[in-house]
Amino acid sequence: MITARAKKVMVVAVVCGVASVVSFAGAFMYVIGQGKTLREQAQAVADHAVQQKTYEALAALVASTKTDREEMQHYVLTEDETITFLADTEAMATAQGVTISTDALTVVNGKDFNTLKVNFTLEGDARSVHAVIQVLETLPYMSYINRLSLEGGTAGAAEAAVELMVMLAKS
Repeated sequence: MITARAKKVMVVAVVCGVASVVSFAGAFMYVIGQGKTLREQAQAVADHAVQQKTYEALAALVASTKTDREEMQHYVLTEDETITFLADTEAMATAQGVTISTDALTVVNGKDFNTLKVNFTLEGDARSVHAVIQVLETLPYMSYINRLSLEGGTAGAAEAAVELMVMLAKS
């Protein structure tokens, strides 16, 4: 037969066992939660480290290409320089004895750069017109002649219609 004292000990033992199991389960859940938080923080630190390395690599790239980028700026026309460019082109043609007129001036929007499309008409001595066309072909800008129509021979009067495309920096 089970005595009252044995019942009390058994009840205390069951209560202590249940309390131990509940305490262990609570501690286990707490450790699991802290482990999850630790993994998230470790991932955040790793992400930050990757971002830092990427930033440093980009900063080094920017620093190492500074001279190249500055050099490239000389080959790209800006909107502020457009009027001066046209005036210089007209002055150069006039100095060659060629009558030049700007027929159309348009900006073609692009992804990284815009393009200035200029249509010129050149009239004058054939050799002078050819010389102006050669200068337009070798401008110190990123440019090219997109279309050229030339009337007249290598001697006498000549007329040319030129469509010049010049890279234009976005503002």
